[in-house]
Amino acid sequence: MSRSQLPGRCKDCPIPEQPIVKGSGTADGPMILGEAPGAQEVVRGVPFVGQAGKVLRATLEACGISPDDVYITNSVICRPAGNATPTINHIECCSERLDKEVTLVQPTKILAVGSVALTSVLRASKSQPITKWRGRGFWTDWGKHPATSDSQQGKRIYTIATYHPAAILRDPELFRDFANDILKWSKNDHPQVEPILDELYCSDLKGALKAIKLIQEVSMSGIGCPKIRTRSRTACPSSFLLVCWSLRSSGKASVT
Repeated sequence: MSRSQLPGRCKDCPIPEQPIVKGSGTADGPMILGEAPGAQEVVRGVPFVGQAGKVLRATLEACGISPDDVYITNSVICRPAGNATPTINHIECCSERLDKEVTLVQPTKILAVGSVALTSVLRASKSQPITKWRGRGFWTDWGKHPATSDSQQGKRIYTIATYHPAAILRDPELFRDFANDILKWSKNDHPQVEPILDELYCSDLKGALKAIKLIQEVSMSGIGCPKIRTRSRTACPSSFLLVCWSLRSSGKASVT
């Protein structure tokens, strides 16, 4: 595959004056999805070649992955002015281009680094917190973007989210989780273990609402069927039990 085949600037790009950096690497293999190109990437025309890129590539090698065997790209291929974090508008505008890129590259699995990449693969309407999703394997759907042809069958791809390597530079204590997530991603090609929401105990409405939100996030994530355990159902508000029963009846969760 030639880089000239990759989709370029989006038609309705909100920052058309900014330079773009297309993805680079080996197709039909693992793919790493980042945020947006930085200054060094613009100069060299390749993603992840700055300090964050060095951390990423070194960690890949330490986990037994050759950087030459992966494809690396960004959620947004334009460099935002002032190296700002891409907005939801940027992510949504670039989503069709990314979908076409993934369909062309045909990756076997995806590592989404940082909240921008996580938000992008989930096609979420607001920024998703990486701290809640990192280390979790889930499926993402590609080739079925609303703007693409209905004739495309689409593809589900095993995906894991982790911290952006730039976050490791700011806080080295995150490195252990970062490396463990990459190692897990390298070893697996599908979600491994159903999550267990163990001992969800709610003594008031506030706690129940928090638990409900967590249950719904997990059940909708594509990870699997969560197992919910409660110490005492009589101590749980009726709203919490109602949602648990609804999830159990629909097969989205098991409740004990």
